[in-house]
Amino acid sequence: MAEALGIVGSSTAVLQLATKLVSLGYEYISGLKDAPREIRQLLNELHSFSQILFNLRDFVRDRAADIQQEILTMLDGQNGLLSERLKELKRIQLKIEPKIDQGAIDHSVRDTNRIASNLQANALAQTALTTAIDKSVGDTNRIVHNLQAESSAHIVLSGSILGSIHTEAVESQAVRNQVEERERVKRCNDVLEWLSKTLGNFDNKHPEISRERRVNTGKWLLREPAFESFMKGDPDFLLLWGYGIRTSMVIDHLKENASIKRYGVAYIYFDFADQARQKPISILANLLKQLANQIQELPLELEELYTKSERASETPTLQDLQRILLVLSNTFSRVFLIFDALDECNEDTQRKELLPLFLNLSKLGTGRISIFLTSRPHPEDIRDSFKGTAQIELRARDEDMEIYIKEKIDESPRSRRLLGQKDLESKNKIISDLTDCAKGM
Repeated sequence: MAEALGIVGSSTAVLQLATKLVSLGYEYISGLKDAPREIRQLLNELHSFSQILFNLRDFVRDRAADIQQEILTMLDGQNGLLSERLKELKRIQLKIEPKIDQGAIDHSVRDTNRIASNLQANALAQTALTTAIDKSVGDTNRIVHNLQAESSAHIVLSGSILGSIHTEAVESQAVRNQVEERERVKRCNDVLEWLSKTLGNFDNKHPEISRERRVNTGKWLLREPAFESFMKGDPDFLLLWGYGIRTSMVIDHLKENASIKRYGVAYIYFDFADQARQKPISILANLLKQLANQIQELPLELEELYTKSERASETPTLQDLQRILLVLSNTFSRVFLIFDALDECNEDTQRKELLPLFLNLSKLGTGRISIFLTSRPHPEDIRDSFKGTAQIELRARDEDMEIYIKEKIDESPRSRRLLGQKDLESKNKIISDLTDCAKGM
């Protein structure tokens, strides 16, 4: 923009002087009837010269900045064309202002012709220069287009290579994940196998006992206030002792809600015939195995205990397993430990250690561990240990007896034949009388 203003300024100065000379010429012509032909020729040349300057100014305004700089150097620099022409016009002005004579006119005409010829030649040169520049711009555009095309091809190729690399990386990571998962599963199985083989395995009684239970019996227990407080995690009901019948129904109820509420559920069915295997340390290890089977990642503390025990060929202590059980409990929202038929344990070799252990776990579990135990009510050591804890009597309710008697009648072909399909009154009377006789047995 600055170059264009410089050229415009120079051409304007020349134009102003040329216009002034034209005005002086017209003044002279208007005072003479027969003005010399040379004067008229000078005026025509000045007109043509002015038109060339106008065209030059418009040409420069439309050029790029670098072309404007080149034209400015050519026309307005030292000994530039516009500078020289301005000097020549000023000499013509000095000659014609006082008077107009033939010699000055001839000289001015020759100067004007020379200026016009030079400007025309410069215009032709500038046109050639513009054509060359336009050709150079075209060549540059073609080069840029080719580079862009090559760049696009390289980008596509690079994208393809990167895509292949990414695919290989994803596949490689998937393979590594599979290997790591297999190693994790193997490690987990090794730990669980160690718990079973080394410390005992006797948690397979529940399915059999659960099948023996009549459908829909024992549901009343879930509605008992003490059991409801136990399920809510009431601090006074973290350990609940139920004396009476077995409670496989409680285990089924907890298992049904385990996955939704993130419960951990483990249980032991004590059996008089299994006293030799159901040692306190085996009981605790069995609980650990059940809970460990319900999580994705084994606690580091359990793996470390396994490694330590395997290397030293030692059996972990009861305190070690209790510590791991507390760690495992933190992976669940709640942990429920169910112990059925505690009275079938030996008082000296089993209950002497187990009863304090149960009380201790309920206290150390920080509200996360809840323990439900069942037994007959008569063993003194059990009554003494749980005399300050929440208790609930477990006995068959009338609704359980009614369900049981009705099913037994329906199962007997002879009973169905004697009562008939329509004798509901006799059937209900038999069910009611037998329920009264049972008295909750």
